[in-house]
Amino acid sequence: MADNEVKENIRKRSVELCTAIEKRAAELLSTLSDQSQAESTGQIFILEPNLLEKCLSLGTVIDKKLLPQASKCHVTGDLQEATVDEASHVTVHLLADGRSSFDTKNLPIDVKLINIHEEVEMVGERVRGRREEEEEEDRVSFRYVPHHTGPHTLHITILGEPVRGSPFKLSIKAPLKLRFLVKSVVPSFYKPGGVAIGPNGELALIDTEGWKTIYLYNNQLEPILTIGDWGSGPGQCYRPIGVAFDSSGNLLVVDGDNHRINKYDRTGTFIMSVGQKGNKELEFLRPTGIGVNKAGYVYVCDRANHRIQILKPNLTFDSMFGGYGEETGYLHYPWDVAFDSEGMVYATVPGQYSIKKFSPNGVYHSTVVDKNTQGFKEGEPKCLEMLFIDEWDYMYVTDRECHCVFVFDTGGRFHARVGNYGSAEGQFYYPRGVAKGEEGLYVSEAGNKRLQLFG
Repeated sequence: MADNEVKENIRKRSVELCTAIEKRAAELLSTLSDQSQAESTGQIFILEPNLLEKCLSLGTVIDKKLLPQASKCHVTGDLQEATVDEASHVTVHLLADGRSSFDTKNLPIDVKLINIHEEVEMVGERVRGRREEEEEEDRVSFRYVPHHTGPHTLHITILGEPVRGSPFKLSIKAPLKLRFLVKSVVPSFYKPGGVAIGPNGELALIDTEGWKTIYLYNNQLEPILTIGDWGSGPGQCYRPIGVAFDSSGNLLVVDGDNHRINKYDRTGTFIMSVGQKGNKELEFLRPTGIGVNKAGYVYVCDRANHRIQILKPNLTFDSMFGGYGEETGYLHYPWDVAFDSEGMVYATVPGQYSIKKFSPNGVYHSTVVDKNTQGFKEGEPKCLEMLFIDEWDYMYVTDRECHCVFVFDTGGRFHARVGNYGSAEGQFYYPRGVAKGEEGLYVSEAGNKRLQLFG
């Protein structure tokens, strides 16, 4: 058959197909060529993989007018984070009109993982293509397995056209390697609270009810010095909770019941305090957690004011966000704050059983963990408090009333539950502070009055 005759046949069938769509009628089309067929029930079913390319080469309008429009399709799944050598999945949701279906088996969708050097690391493997009748939606799922850590992009196209949002920026991280075996135990505190890792691997621990309120250890958990007396005078603390190191290695301590932030140098010498009781700028009401981002800005959980205040590196006021309320962007008694590798802000909100994600300037992004997160047992979580995020964007959060540490990634996927109620090694009674360093995971316990190191 000559090319002109093939073109004419395809043109005629295209007109017939468009008419069928408008009338919502199913009509069987005759053979388009010796090797391919097309069948219509309101949309085209491509039964031969090469048919689309043949139509393109002949200049027909069948392909782009009858295939789903890439710009209107959307994608769900692992689009922000994935783990090396572990399978991740994405699903392409195709635009459907409720009366027809695409042949998803042969639909020309490409999924490619591109590394930082603009090299194709792998091509996604199609794992499913079927119609969900109850949702009246076509979808195709793909599986991909990253082999290198670092930033990647995920490119998803239909007939060479990117779907909505493509390419997607992916952070590929290392797998969780902690075995959660107890390596060391430091006893004899009054009521330990927050912990923080310093620039040289040193560990700072807050003793909320102790006469000496701040303890500093080296990375072998050998004591270096104690800082701060009980009280409300300069350099003293009254029920401190959170602790962090600033960009210069100084200690920042949340002096909870004095409603202020105390600053000490590496030798334990008191430098300054900022804040007082109140609800205005640089005023606090029982603050708890504190964190310092890569730019040196200080984020303070102003708990009873239901907000987070952002301070400049010199501890002057910059801005604040949150506020009382049950809606997504509000903060109902926020407890602690931490940052991922991209600088995004995460806050634990015990009153809403959640961890919320914000931009660096406090714009609400999403709720990454809540009661509906898969992995929780019945009745969990109860009181998500202190939070730490490591260099691979794993989140470690203590649940004081569940007597455990939960581990998630910053996409909200559950990875582990560490500990249970008790006083034996590896068990917890009111865990509070949590931090991870080169030696492992540090967890303080108010109930058992100790610090445990897991490796």
